[in-house]
Amino acid sequence: MQSPVFTYKLPGTDNVLQFQGYDISGTIAPAVSDGYWSLATADKLKAGQHYLLQFGGQLQLNPTATFREIITYRITVTAP
Repeated sequence: MQSPVFTYKLPGTDNVLQFQGYDISGTIAPAVSDGYWSLATADKLKAGQHYLLQFGGQLQLNPTATFREIITYRITVTAP
């Protein structure tokens, strides 16, 4: 799924980018999102059930070294 282009607004003071030292506020455009996303609708999840969400990837650093990462989320539904 590809992120659409979107716009967002940052407050004039105390926003996360100012905290990191950037003097930025107001409307930010264009913006896009990047990452791994998962959507589970409430009608598909059952209270008391446990679910696993697992993903990962690898990067070949050189002919003899590969970086691999596997991320696993164990999700427990506590409310319907």
